[in-house]
Amino acid sequence: MRFLPPFAHSPHDFEALLQAWRTLAERRGWALEPFAEVEGYPLVRLRVPAPSPETEPVYLSAGVHGDEPAGVWALLEWAESLKEPLAAEVVPCWNPWGFARNLREDARGRDLNRCFDDFDSSPVREWAQWALGIPYRLVLCLHEDYDGHGVYLYEHGLSSSEPVGERMQEASSIPADPRAEIEGLPAEGGLLRPEGLPEDLEGLPEAVVVFDAGAQRVVTIETPSELGLRERIEAQVRMIRSVV
Repeated sequence: MRFLPPFAHSPHDFEALLQAWRTLAERRGWALEPFAEVEGYPLVRLRVPAPSPETEPVYLSAGVHGDEPAGVWALLEWAESLKEPLAAEVVPCWNPWGFARNLREDARGRDLNRCFDDFDSSPVREWAQWALGIPYRLVLCLHEDYDGHGVYLYEHGLSSSEPVGERMQEASSIPADPRAEIEGLPAEGGLLRPEGLPEDLEGLPEAVVVFDAGAQRVVTIETPSELGLRERIEAQVRMIRSVV
């Protein structure tokens, strides 16, 4: 069962999204487990078992901002197309309340991507219990930006022998954002590699917290929201496949 544009329902239909993940997990024998509940919506975690003890896991997430649907559906399309075994932890939709309403914030009016250092607050508290401290070889956080002029990526954790950001930009079906400065940071070819955090940042984003907890490489994908949804989904799927 695939829920890809043109949709038979709203692109913000959380129940359809959740049912698609349940169907996929049951068919593949993967574990789809709730780890928290927010305003009556379950937050679920998909676990793809490792083919061997030596396999280094990856982590992928989407839907932190409810008005950024492309990454949510791209994760589903990527998971449906998996053919090679891998170890993965996936959060399909971080903010189902906002997703169902096409709103950036959660039900409490919070930008969740400034709350991932708040370990006393749900659902970050429950997430941290299983997600942090694992040396993921790769973390992908899927986002979108209404101000984007093309695709841009934040990359934490560099290695000259493995240019992950460049590979992802080459795979994208949407050109790279050409700006030399994005969100107050220097950019080149749509790549931002910050050495620190902006001084005025109120709370930490998911990518930074996971990286600080031991992930080897963390990339945040930003596709331009002004383009068509199908085009944005395709770009995100191509970038995921290029590195996972």
